[in-house]
Order: sequence, then C-alpha cells, then structure tokens
Amino acid sequence: MKTILINSTTCIKGGGIQVSSNLIEGFNKYYSSQFKFVYCVSSEVNSNLKTNDILLKKNYYVFEDSPSKILYRPKAQRIFNNILKKHNPVLCYTIFGPSYIKFNCYCITGVADPWLTHGNKFSWTLLTNFEKIKRRLLTIYKLMYLEDNDELWIENEIAKPVLEKKLGIKKISAIPNSVNSKYLINDHQFNFDENNLRVFMLSSDYSHKNLNIIYPIIKEMIRNNISKIKFVLTLPEKSSTISYFKNKSDWPLISKYIENLGPLDV
Repeated sequence: MKTILINSTTCIKGGGIQVSSNLIEGFNKYYSSQFKFVYCVSSEVNSNLKTNDILLKKNYYVFEDSPSKILYRPKAQRIFNNILKKHNPVLCYTIFGPSYIKFNCYCITGVADPWLTHGNKFSWTLLTNFEKIKRRLLTIYKLMYLEDNDELWIENEIAKPVLEKKLGIKKISAIPNSVNSKYLINDHQFNFDENNLRVFMLSSDYSHKNLNIIYPIIKEMIRNNISKIKFVLTLPEKSSTISYFKNKSDWPLISKYIENLGPLDV
C-alpha cells in the first residue's frame, strides 16, 4: 500500500483550517482502504478536528508551531525527516503552502495567497509604504519556496497564468475550494426581516479581506439615518480589526452596528 503524507502544518488560521479539516476527514473516510495516509497538522487544525469529532490516532503528528516561522523551521525539518524516514511516502501534499520543508518525494502544494497570484493596483493602495515593502519581500520569499515543487494546485483559473509566468511550473491545476458538509444541510427556515438586517461577515482577520471598510459604511449609514443594519463578525476580540474599530473616537456610537461572535469552529 502506497503512503501519502498530508501536510497542513502551515494552516494556522482562517479558511486553511476549515479546508484542512474537510480534506483530512474525506481522506480518512473514503480513501483509507486504498492508501496509507500520514497526517502532519498544526495545533490549530488538530483542535478543529477534535471539535468536529474527527479523532485520528494512527500516523498522526501535531506540530507545536508553523514551519513558516524561521526560528521553528529547523526543528520542524528534523521532525519531518524522521517522519519521512519512518513512512517513506511516495507523495506529499501540502494543503496550503509554501511548506518551507524539503521533502524527498513528489510534492504537490496548494496555493491560495491572493498577493502571490492577483494582487492589483487597488489592493496595493490599501497598504502603507512600510506594508508595501514588507509585502513585496514576503511575496518574493514565498515564491522562492514554491519553486521547489513538482505540481501546484490553485483555487481558480485566474491564478494559473500568473504562477506559470513567475515560477515556470507547468503542472498547475485549478481545483475549487472545499465546502464543509454541514453547510449543505438545509434543516432550518430562514426568516428575512427587512426592518432588522444582519450582515454576516464570515472571515478571519486578514488585511486583504478589507473589513475596515465597515467603518466608513457605518458612518455613511449614520449620516443617512439608517439604523436597522448590523454587521456580524467572527474575529478574535484582540484582532487588529476589532482594535481598529474600538480605537475610533466614536466607538460608543458605532458599536451598536457591530456584533462580534468570536472565531467559529467550521
């Protein structure tokens, strides 16, 4: 039986955790009789799997930190070297990369960083000069590590020609994102109340989500006497976006338009 290593050690927040959990659940449920799977996951993915009662005990390794962090990377590489030596996989699939790890087998890596694939002129205007420099250096750094792959998987066709040009990798496949099966179950009735509209913003605290734009929208709503709309967020209370709102001088006024549920298990 051939061994496949599934690597989600770089998935530490946002959609990466949800996609990792979905894929691991699917691999374990539908393909475990055909292949031997070895799972290397971040502590965040591990917590999400436990929350959703997906308990894996065999060939399952939890990493205390992400290999994307330079100081932890040598330790992560040593752990991976031992895992590779023990299980000798024919394929390593990194769910979202770069992996920042050297593997001695065929490597497929998923890419979902919009700055690597289709950052445009407008998106760059949202950054300060320091953030632009930091982002450009980080983009070069990530692309350098992505070069060391046999194949890349992306989420849409828009990204394909960009990565082909930047990396010279011809084996690039567009595969749509995965959806948790719980979202496909329609077991409740949705009642729309036009007098009390709640806008659900399911997102982690990523700058490219541009959640800060909620503030000028609320200001415009107040100027036009619109009071029956509330933005529902799913962010950590100490996130930069929540801090941005709370640091505004008119926070007591705008707070009634924002409801934060905190991070959700998905």
